[in-house]
Amino acid sequence: MTLPCILLVTETVAASRLFDLFSESALFVSTGVLTRIAGVLLGGGMRLFPGGTFHLRLAFLFVLSLAAAPVAISVAQVQDATEQSFLPMIFSELLVGGCLGLSISFLVTVFESVGSVFANVAGLNWADVFTPGGSGGPGVARLCGWVGLASFVAAGGQQLVVAGLIDSFLQMPVGALAGTNDLLGIPVVMRLIELPSLCLQLTLMISAPILVAVITAHLTATICMRSIAVTPGPGVLQGVAAAVMLGGLIVGSQQWAGHAGGILRTPFEASFGTADSVYPAASQAAVETGG
Repeated sequence: MTLPCILLVTETVAASRLFDLFSESALFVSTGVLTRIAGVLLGGGMRLFPGGTFHLRLAFLFVLSLAAAPVAISVAQVQDATEQSFLPMIFSELLVGGCLGLSISFLVTVFESVGSVFANVAGLNWADVFTPGGSGGPGVARLCGWVGLASFVAAGGQQLVVAGLIDSFLQMPVGALAGTNDLLGIPVVMRLIELPSLCLQLTLMISAPILVAVITAHLTATICMRSIAVTPGPGVLQGVAAAVMLGGLIVGSQQWAGHAGGILRTPFEASFGTADSVYPAASQAAVETGG
């Protein structure tokens, strides 16, 4: 995925003339690049960088657009694309960018969903009790989300996302979907429809071992307290379940948090590689000629 991007960025910038970048067709393609990347950021791409300000989002928009513009212009030159209507191109690029951004958001929140499942099963989801109507979720969910995100970034996940975004202009050139009548049938949209079930599968797969331990602890404690004449204080079962969950998180941290990059790598590659059938010949020609 990254090799075509590197070849195109280096060769295209070196071979292109400065004035060619400001031609009418190049400006048209550059507008499409800005629109698609803006759609990615609006759709949830900033979940990789939580807490980002508006200025940071704007900086990401222009930096990524500057990196992707030579690739998109090179592909457009190889295709010798004809002039298209402006508004259909804008809407189609917003659709593609929004789908890619939502895909990033779905996958990044997998580990936060794992923490939320832990908190609900272990009885630690007490946010509504202390702050009725509050929006803050359980601390365990935020902890698992941050640990999973840190592991994904440490494994080079942000490079995978950026390279996949640039590579999307090879697989889906700017304006390629503007004349499509069945927008809901394009691969990137179909992949987005399948993502919720995939994310649920990943969540259950990651959380299953600790969930089994917590449920077993609940059942064991319940049987013991029903069989023996004992009057437990309030919160004993929650305390036992929380201790078991904490032990499971510590013991199994390398199993799920340490391999977060590997767990999410394949779904990310699939999300950014769903349009391989769209103009593959033009993309290969762009790589070989460098524009």
